[in-house]
This record gives sequence, structure tokens and C-alpha cells, in this order.
Amino acid sequence: MGLCTIRELKALAPLAAIANVVYLVAVCIVLQQLFQIERPTWSLPAVGNWSTLPLFFGTVMFAFEGVAVVLPIENQMDEPLHFITHNGVLNTSCLLVLVLYMTVGFFGYLRFGDGIMDTLTLNLPQTNFYQAIKLMFVACILVSYPLQFYVPMERIEKWIKRKVAIERQEKLIYGARMGGVICTCLVAELIPHLALFISLVGSVAGTSLTLVFPPMIELLCSYSKDSLTPWIWIRNVSLMLFAVFGFATGTYASLVQIVEAFGKPDV
Repeated sequence: MGLCTIRELKALAPLAAIANVVYLVAVCIVLQQLFQIERPTWSLPAVGNWSTLPLFFGTVMFAFEGVAVVLPIENQMDEPLHFITHNGVLNTSCLLVLVLYMTVGFFGYLRFGDGIMDTLTLNLPQTNFYQAIKLMFVACILVSYPLQFYVPMERIEKWIKRKVAIERQEKLIYGARMGGVICTCLVAELIPHLALFISLVGSVAGTSLTLVFPPMIELLCSYSKDSLTPWIWIRNVSLMLFAVFGFATGTYASLVQIVEAFGKPDV
């Protein structure tokens, strides 16, 4: 909670960098366990059921939850152009995350098959060594969470500064930060079936952030500049139609699975 009271992005950057280093070390140790494949790879289904494909879509979209901090980070950089070049910060970091996700997902499935848990760390051996690895992941989340927390709180702070008297602003701002942390902890603690809720959040929020708002904004900006070409129109409308389809199917499949997981026959 104390870290989430930090209101300057530059102050959070060193902490996030340290968390990334610790995270990579922990992932490398986990990969060493995943590489110990004990079953023939051909014994596992290469493709899942069509009914679970929308859940996969939602989970993939959830991976884009960090896209919300793109603009704040770019705005705080001394040289913003280094962020968006072809080999800049954004593309390089996205490529590294993609490789990391693919590696852990692929070898995790080969190692544990259908018995893989909602969180891969739950499949690790219950030894003191791997318990320490789990603590490393927990520490990374605690340190990097304030970076994700920065974006919504920035909007809330601006609203408070517009609507509330100056003498009350500081108390409300820090109260909102503490309340947000408490609510997040309660959600993480009380919600079971984490994978299904990840898919639901990805289908709703991730799809909006990555496949709805960007093409919509480009269409509006191109229209305002009189540079809206047929190709821009077709490309962005196609993305939004795909997003609507993924949003609908992913949300429905996630809700059905969540309801079934809680013991009800249907929605």
C-alpha cells in the first residue's frame, strides 16, 4: 500500500526495473523445471476444442493489460521518439514479452499437459526452494503493481482536483489510492477460478484497449484531418468487427464456464 502512494512515474521506474530482473531470474528457474518433460510429446492433443477457443482469445487479450501505461510512459520519457521507433522501447518490450509467454506456455503444456493449473506456479514441487521462487514472483507483483495502478489513479486525481476543494484534495487522493489497493486485494483473495476471470477481463477490457479504441481513434483522427482513405477505413472497421466478435464469444464463454464452475446448470 505504501508503494501505491508514490505519485511520480519516474520514481516507480527503478522499482519496476528491479522487479523485471527478479522476475526473469525466477522465470529461468521455472523453465529449468519445465524442460524436464517426462511424457511423449505426441501423447498430448495438438489443438484444443472449438468450445474453449473463445476462452483462449480472452486470455490472450488479457496479456495486453499493460498497454494502458504506454502513453504515460511515452509522455514521461526524455526522448519520446525512442519509444515508438521500429526497434524502440515499445516494440522491443512487446517482442520480449511475446517470446516469454510463448516459451512458458508451450513448455508448460508439454510438462504438465491437461493437468496444468490456473497459475503455473501451483504445479511446481512443494519444496522450500520452489516456495522461495513463488515468493520472488509475489515480490515482483508487489513492486510492479504501482506502475499499473498509476494510470487509473492519474484519471481519478484529475477528477478530484476538478471537483473537490483544494484543502480536501490530498486526503481524498491518498484515500482513493488506499481504497483501490484494498479493493484489488479483496478481488484477488475472494474470486476463485482465476483463469476464467482472466479470460472474462481479457474479453471485455483487453479487447477494448487493443482492438476497439485504437482503430476507432485512428478513424476519428483521420477524418478530422481529411486523410481518411478507403484502406484506413477497411482496416479499422475490420479490426473492430473482429473485436466485437471476440468480445461477444469470449465474454459469453467465460460467463458460461464461471457459472458452471459455481455449480449452476446454465446462465
